[in-house]
Amino acid sequence: MANPEATPAPSASPCDLNEDGFVSTIDVLLFSLTFGEKVSEALPEEKHQIAKCDFNNDGRVDETDLFRIISEWKPLVQTDKVASPSLLKETTPEQSW
Repeated sequence: MANPEATPAPSASPCDLNEDGFVSTIDVLLFSLTFGEKVSEALPEEKHQIAKCDFNNDGRVDETDLFRIISEWKPLVQTDKVASPSLLKETTPEQSW
């Protein structure tokens, strides 16, 4: 039996460019490949991806679209812990990986 928690739920966000269930760094990287492009000037093989990154459908991938994807981006890092000297203890060569 499949574990329902192992598969992310489909994202309702158009910013989930790779359709893996959440807006992550991969989506931001995919978006960056189209930044500054105009849908009307795209090559036929690029038109779909550029249009997909034009979240407000104004015909171009610009700052407005960038602000949208950044607002929905959820980096996969723990942000509840702040690096402190106690977390950055020194190791000896014997203790290192």
